[in-house]
Amino acid sequence: MYPRVANRIAWCWQDALLVRQMLDDLLADRRGGRVGFSRVIVAELKRLRAYIDRHGAPEADAGYWDALLHLWPRH
Repeated sequence: MYPRVANRIAWCWQDALLVRQMLDDLLADRRGGRVGFSRVIVAELKRLRAYIDRHGAPEADAGYWDALLHLWPRH
């Protein structure tokens, strides 16, 4: 739904500080008057932010897909 946002997250994922800042920017309306994301998207962005706070960024050898599988394992 938001490929540019997903690409930004993937690009920053290995740097915990950078991804925290980027997620904070996505979650805060600093320009004013913006429509913003739907509640579902906001919830997922907050979930990613909480994950980074708890675990930090994955090791460099863990790829983007490995991180996603860790976040959303199949049952």
